[in-house]
Amino acid sequence: MSAEDLLTLKLYMHVYHDDDDLLIFKTWGAAVEYLAGGGVAMDGSQRCWLAAAGLTLHWYENPGFTGTDTGLPVGVRTIINQLKLDQGGADYF
Repeated sequence: MSAEDLLTLKLYMHVYHDDDDLLIFKTWGAAVEYLAGGGVAMDGSQRCWLAAAGLTLHWYENPGFTGTDTGLPVGVRTIINQLKLDQGGADYF
């Protein structure tokens, strides 16, 4: 992730300090891995970015939910399901 990408993600998350940059970077990586494990490839689309950013924000604000699918925000779940269907998957999150 470039410095510009991290800045964009932090703006999306409304994080205006640098104290948590490493945590945000690592959480983004976990979100990308989570999506890949669920059958969603990061294809460069805005929806993929938004799904990963939404997961990053959710896990940043709610670290206790990182191991459950039931804690995902409805909007993030909807984007992930749409991506899975578009990318040939049949299962829903």
